[in-house]
Amino acid sequence: MRRGSTRIVYDILDAAVYGTSLTKIMSKAALGGQMRRYIKILVAAKLLEMLTQRSKVYRTTEKGRIFLKKYRELSELLNGHLETIDPSTSTDITLSGK
Repeated sequence: MRRGSTRIVYDILDAAVYGTSLTKIMSKAALGGQMRRYIKILVAAKLLEMLTQRSKVYRTTEKGRIFLKKYRELSELLNGHLETIDPSTSTDITLSGK
């Protein structure tokens, strides 16, 4: 199943919590060509910061850490079903067996 943009943002921020290079973020977040677009958006939103221009090391900001915490809380609230929602199929959230 393909990941939604919110999960991709989570994966990027989670990969960069302690500061890391674009290559490592790409690897940990399993992203390809769209990564630079996400990085640009996250930096503009102040969820991610560039630590050094020369080596392009990025780190999750305090605002980004809050996003990670809220995402985990929401996922826990939905009992792990957050990963099974496919945003491309419907705007309605229905959980089977609930």
